[in-house]
Amino acid sequence: MKALFVIGLIVAPNSVVISNDHGGNLASYEIQTREFEWTKTWVEVAGFCDSACTLFLRHHEICIHPGASFGFHRATNTNGTAHLLRQYPQWVRQWIADQGGLSGAIK
Repeated sequence: MKALFVIGLIVAPNSVVISNDHGGNLASYEIQTREFEWTKTWVEVAGFCDSACTLFLRHHEICIHPGASFGFHRATNTNGTAHLLRQYPQWVRQWIADQGGLSGAIK
């Protein structure tokens, strides 16, 4: 069995590293996030993860590397924005609220 060593931790062989991802189509990221959840894929975030990429924050099997960053903004429609907010864990929703909510610009 092959193991991946990251910062001194053994990570499951069923893992993916998200790095420098500008995001994209919300539906595509929703499908990818569900696939990772169903297959219990360990998600590591290294580098930046913006826009729809931030959906990965809802995943229970996640490692956020030191120096990783997330960029949040409103979706192109109200339903998409509401969906994003529902998917985020409470600590992310609280951070967004503390920043004044989502706007058209990445925060």
